[in-house]
Amino acid sequence: MTGYILDASGNEYRLPTLLSWSVEHTDGRAADSFSVSFLFSPGMEPTLHQACRFRADHGGTVFYGVIDEYTVEISGAGMTAELFGRGMGALLLDNQCEATTYVSCSLEDLLRRFVTPLGIKAARCDAMPRLSGFAIASGSSVYGALTDFCGRAAGIRPRFDRAGGLLLTKQTGQTYRLSAEKASCLRLTDKRYGVISSVTVKTVDGARSTVKNSELLARGGSCARVVNVPRTTGYETMTYTGKYQIDKSREGSFVIEVTLAELFAAFAGDVVQADLQRLGVSGTFRVIRSRSWANGQTAGTRLWLERAEV
Repeated sequence: MTGYILDASGNEYRLPTLLSWSVEHTDGRAADSFSVSFLFSPGMEPTLHQACRFRADHGGTVFYGVIDEYTVEISGAGMTAELFGRGMGALLLDNQCEATTYVSCSLEDLLRRFVTPLGIKAARCDAMPRLSGFAIASGSSVYGALTDFCGRAAGIRPRFDRAGGLLLTKQTGQTYRLSAEKASCLRLTDKRYGVISSVTVKTVDGARSTVKNSELLARGGSCARVVNVPRTTGYETMTYTGKYQIDKSREGSFVIEVTLAELFAAFAGDVVQADLQRLGVSGTFRVIRSRSWANGQTAGTRLWLERAEV
């Protein structure tokens, strides 16, 4: 993999040969991230100081994001530098919105007011309806406001493609067929703690909506929640609130980790048709996180998979 850094004017500089690197993509539930190390030369520090973006190329762009930190170390091993950072979602997380309530709000309204000024471009967007009375609370991040809107309007979580473009779509990535023989390591985690079995959302005047996690209930699980909302909350919003609470609690509860020798074998959002009889599972999974790395000793890709409905 080849690394490049860019300054605020868009000037791009190629980094020396990388000694080690790691690139991680997610489905939007966390920021993408990267780290790289390389030999440091005197005179390089001003360029590193001005750099604000990082791009990685491996037969095409495989990462584009924000530089958060760099270090330079001089030791018996020589002079080395390390860069650390996150994907473009970092800008959505780090910037806050002004509190406001829209009589009628569209996705375009949010993108124009909060996202585009950050230099983020929407790569693909599904059509979404306008939301009436959409409110952004004081202190909300741009990511929080955008996630709230897209979740309510279309059940979509914002995420980013490899080139740093914003994806607001249910469209999946590529399909990858996986057998146990391809993996150098397999790990399954089935966690129940913290997974909600039912949520009752109610108003002070007695209106209520109950959403159940039938899969957990069938397994004998019990972890109920009660959420109080303002009296003006509509039934549709109440139901969404309950479903959101359950879906959020289920994240990471059943995950398969697969380690492969191939670099960039798959990316977050890709669909995996897996036959992993050694673990006792098979079926359709979605990549929720992918990490490719290389150093002087090992290289490969680790995938985190959750069951998917496609």
